[in-house]
Amino acid sequence: MPEDGPPSTTPRASRSVTTRPNERALSERKKHLSEAIEEYVVRHDPEAVTDAMNRVAEAVDTRPDPALAGTARSILEHTEW
Repeated sequence: MPEDGPPSTTPRASRSVTTRPNERALSERKKHLSEAIEEYVVRHDPEAVTDAMNRVAEAVDTRPDPALAGTARSILEHTEW
């Protein structure tokens, strides 16, 4: 006797079509959450963000690379303003 309900398994092609919108929605939620966290940090603890950036700057050599500076200077000298 044939069953009147839907099949017990979803064909792979149909499953991928229905999964894509769900993945996009999840990706959008993650994006919004990330933006909200960034905004919260900036609004509620700007000193902590500044302190963290200062720690990174202290740990990394921030002096300009002489070769890169020379190349940039040359490009700027030959660029019409």
